[in-house]
Amino acid sequence: MPLSNSERQRKYRISRIGPGGEYERLSCLLPIPAKRDLERISGYMGLSFSETVRCLVSQKKDELLEKMDGIEKEKFYQCIGPGTGQP
Repeated sequence: MPLSNSERQRKYRISRIGPGGEYERLSCLLPIPAKRDLERISGYMGLSFSETVRCLVSQKKDELLEKMDGIEKEKFYQCIGPGTGQP
């Protein structure tokens, strides 16, 4: 018997999230204007939301690292947690 849509989705997500996967789920609330901007950027660039977020985060990270010295870069790579600046 063929898999239902939800079963196919579950199988797809399991293969990409968690142990051995390459992705983690991101859940957040955005103000409506920010979501509309994300939709516009995604549409203009021809990317999915996930690809657009990855691209924007990567660009910002590169921009920040370019301005940092060695000590600041070390601190940057030790930071974990939303807005805490703490490992």
